[in-house]
Amino acid sequence: MSEHEETPTIRQYKALKREAPAGSILLMLLGDFYEAFGEDAVRLSPMFGTTLTMRGGIPMTGCFRHSLDVRIHSKFAGGAVFAIAEAVEDPRLCRGLMRREIVRIVNGGEVAE
Repeated sequence: MSEHEETPTIRQYKALKREAPAGSILLMLLGDFYEAFGEDAVRLSPMFGTTLTMRGGIPMTGCFRHSLDVRIHSKFAGGAVFAIAEAVEDPRLCRGLMRREIVRIVNGGEVAE
């Protein structure tokens, strides 16, 4: 894959990003991890304290799915808005890339009760 060739996952991420609220950070559930790509990953890495990596020339970072709410509601994420995208079809019935949609919008730093 060349550095400028987009994968189906990146194309899906970019499509969902266009649907997300302006200025929000999109996190897409891929397996057991919520991932952010591009500029979202660059913004997210210091908030979540995660390593910023690159794949195919695209910055990426993320967190384990079970730590998402703790990280979003930390003092370091205060003021950020997160768009959370997850699969909306049964993976057992899916052929190819699973369809994902934004399932919730969360304001970072808010206390979860």
